[in-house]
Amino acid sequence: MRKKKILSAILVSVMGLSLLSGCGKKEEVTTEKEPETPAVTVTLTDSPMITDEKPTIDKHKGLVQSDLNGSWITPEQNQKRPVAIMINNIDVALPQSNIEKADIVYDCLVEGGITRLMAIYSDYSGLTKIGPVRSARHYYLRKAAEYDAVYVHFGWSVYAQDDAYSYPHNENINGLYDGGFYRDPERVAPHNAYISADGIDSQIDKLGYSKTHHDWYQKPYTFNEEDTPLKDGKNANKVTIYHNDYSDPWFEYNTESKEYNRFEYGDTHYDDQTGNQLHFKNVLVQFCDHQVLDSHGYLNVDFVGSGSGYLCTDGKYVPVNWSKDSEESVTHWTFEDGSEMTLNPGKTCICVMETENTSGFKAE
Repeated sequence: MRKKKILSAILVSVMGLSLLSGCGKKEEVTTEKEPETPAVTVTLTDSPMITDEKPTIDKHKGLVQSDLNGSWITPEQNQKRPVAIMINNIDVALPQSNIEKADIVYDCLVEGGITRLMAIYSDYSGLTKIGPVRSARHYYLRKAAEYDAVYVHFGWSVYAQDDAYSYPHNENINGLYDGGFYRDPERVAPHNAYISADGIDSQIDKLGYSKTHHDWYQKPYTFNEEDTPLKDGKNANKVTIYHNDYSDPWFEYNTESKEYNRFEYGDTHYDDQTGNQLHFKNVLVQFCDHQVLDSHGYLNVDFVGSGSGYLCTDGKYVPVNWSKDSEESVTHWTFEDGSEMTLNPGKTCICVMETENTSGFKAE
């Protein structure tokens, strides 16, 4: 009996060990691996969609630079003929009207030691009052023809009258005989003759003048595409053009606008229609021979030949040279090294001085 109990106990122990052994054995789990993807090397420069080069955008596509101010305009706009208007510049004739709108302003001596201005406009549309308009001088008439401009004046000297009928390429509107002008009753004659854009256009149509450039026309200047400092320029923060004790205009450089403000007769030179002081990107000085023609003091200014001058822009100046082969040719400007003179885009005031008066130009 006891022997049976012992055998039973042994049997139970053996079964328990078997169970424990089964519980402790880990079950093997088989998992399927994903197929490996072969490595791919991508070189960015090999892609036609990716490049280090930035696309070039032509912001002036289809445009050209204006022959008078260097701004970007359509070729059709640049083909339009300008007008050159004779502006009274004696002190009692101030202030002037819409002269600020001109692209180029010439300042030349006339008889009596005073100066008269010629304002050249590429676009005069919408202007209702330009002036006061005064009488022509023959050297101004010739200079207007160089730009293929319609020359607008009120009266003339005897020399300008002769040129008006004989000088080639001259087309003018004269207030003595042509329409389009009016008098301002609030101004004193003869400083009260004015013209408007409508008046100019009506006379161009009446006289049958071309509104676009003639085939012989040559552009007068070359402009930089953007503002460019002068190479080796000297300081020109104030530029004085001394003709005589009566006429000594000057220019002061404005560092904010990067233009020259004009002064004359001891005060600011301003436009009564815009309220603004006259301002220019470039001040160009041209030394020319002057001759007194008669007892009345009428002058001749000789624009044919060659001479020197100065270009002032961005508060600096450099010497320049000019040459003009004939009355019908365009004036050619160069820097001292012989390279073509280029202007910065913007308006230009051209001050014509006597050849022997080089000391009358002062820059500081």
